Amino acid sequence: MNKQPFQWHSLKVFIAALCSAAIMLPSASALDFTMSESYQQAQNHDIKAMRQMAKLYQHQSSTILQRQFWLTQLADKGDIEATYQLCNDVNLNAGSAFSWCLKAAKANYAPAFVALADRYNFAAGVERSNAHALYWYQLGADAGLAPAQYQLAMAYQNGDFLPQDSQLAFDLFLKAAEQGYDKAQLRLGEMLLYGQGINQDYTQAMIYLQQAAHSGNVQAQFSLGVMKYQGLGQTPDTVLGFAWASLAHQQLSGFEQRQKNRQLNEMKRALSPGQMTAAKKVLTELSQEYIL
Repeated sequence: MNKQPFQWHSLKVFIAALCSAAIMLPSASALDFTMSESYQQAQNHDIKAMRQMAKLYQHQSSTILQRQFWLTQLADKGDIEATYQLCNDVNLNAGSAFSWCLKAAKANYAPAFVALADRYNFAAGVERSNAHALYWYQLGADAGLAPAQYQLAMAYQNGDFLPQDSQLAFDLFLKAAEQGYDKAQLRLGEMLLYGQGINQDYTQAMIYLQQAAHSGNVQAQFSLGVMKYQGLGQTPDTVLGFAWASLAHQQLSGFEQRQKNRQLNEMKRALSPGQMTAAKKVLTELSQEYIL
């Protein structure tokens, strides 16, 4: 099969852009022998070498344009991984990133389903469309992607542009939670804790809130603390409960902290000096392990 000629015009335009930004492509002499060879091979459209060049510039803020150039060359050749990387490139304008997301999603690349749905959901580079967002979230959920299952579950739980269905929301949260998705574990725990559209179950609520809390989910840490403090589904443990709630409280934003101040202070006032000393020790241990 004949190789397509290298797109010298594209390269000239790219180099001109680099010069205007006072950024120069590294010469072959500036690279070690291996990269010099890869550079020459990349110019001849060797896919593996082009990937190496894109990877070379991955973590250098001064070489963003070089990386984008090689990723674009790869994406134009149908490299789906490169297309998806451009979809998630925060250095591209939102409209361009959306176009790459759409291309990757239409190529049936499952991770792009969620990225594209998020862009429709949050109007990132495209006009907001709940219908399009739900369509791509559904495809992502069908592909077993936890973030898509979570977003779809939220829509069913709240009745956002879908019929409100607590059981279906619960089932989707469960699928995402079983993959270790902490946001879904939190929602699942809260549904079980408060009996939101399903039967209340403190034991199961504790399990999922604890999983999310151990993953660093701050809201789950506070709810877990309250459950342990009040003894919901287990024997009360005021020391451990207050420690978990305090751990979450110190990570919250100012507004969120003020919302929890009263509840935390009520818990604190009920503790004896000895219990407070013990709680501070436990808090130190929890902080070392669970603050991300």
